[in-house]
Amino acid sequence: MDGLEFPEEQPLPGPLHHAALMDSPLEITFCMAWEEEALDLLYPLTPQYEINGGQYRLDFAYPPLRVGFEMDSYTYHSDREAFTRDRKRQREIEALGWRILRFSGDELRADVVRCVQEAAHFLSIQSYRQRNP
Repeated sequence: MDGLEFPEEQPLPGPLHHAALMDSPLEITFCMAWEEEALDLLYPLTPQYEINGGQYRLDFAYPPLRVGFEMDSYTYHSDREAFTRDRKRQREIEALGWRILRFSGDELRADVVRCVQEAAHFLSIQSYRQRNP
């Protein structure tokens, strides 16, 4: 070509860039829908966000508002012990000042766009409340 050099392709910003860090196909599905709706431009989520010194990890977080999103599949929540452990974990995370929104695998598979819209609406409400106490 006529001396033009093109920079190497850079990874896309946002959570999908970190797909290898995600634990499940449900998380990747949520993340892809989040980005397809362009919500990552308004609320860039952090996948696998550690809180309380790494004691807990949220599937996705929006740290400025202390909001986390969890994708629940039957694989990880299928017996009494896991169910009880997960409830205790959520109480402890909320005691640290976080708000958690949970989506089941069935919800995500049925209508992932509705799930991400609900999550974005939740963030907009939390943002409004933070600005207007």
